[in-house]
Amino acid sequence: MGISQLTPESVGGGIAGLAGMWLMFGKLLLKKAIDDTSKSSAEAETAVIELLRGEVERMALSNKELGRALKEFQLENVELRREISDLHETINTLSERLNSIDRARDKCKGCEFDIYTTPMRRVTDVKTG
Repeated sequence: MGISQLTPESVGGGIAGLAGMWLMFGKLLLKKAIDDTSKSSAEAETAVIELLRGEVERMALSNKELGRALKEFQLENVELRREISDLHETINTLSERLNSIDRARDKCKGCEFDIYTTPMRRVTDVKTG
C-alpha cells in the first residue's frame, strides 16, 4: 500500500494507534516512576524504623542503668535514714543524761561533781593533798 492509497480513515486510525502507544508508553514510565518512588519510600521507612529500633534499645539500656542507680540511691537513702534515726536516739539519750546531771548538780550544792562517777561526793569528803 502506497501513500496515495491512504485514506483519511487509515491515517486517523494510524494516528490514534500511535497516540495509544504513546499513552501506553507514558503510563508504563509513570508506573515505573511510582514503583521507584514507592520502593525508595519503603527503604526510607525501613531505615527510619531501624534508627528508631536502635534508639529504643539504647533507651532501654539507659533505663536499666538508671533503674540500678535509683535502687542503689534508695538503699543508701534507707541506710542514711537509719543512721539519722540512731543519731536522734543518741542525742535524746545524751540530752536526758545531761538533764539528769544538771538536776543532780542543782540538788547537791557544795558537792564535787564528776559526771563519770556516782554517787556524788561532798567536797568535805574528798581527801585534799
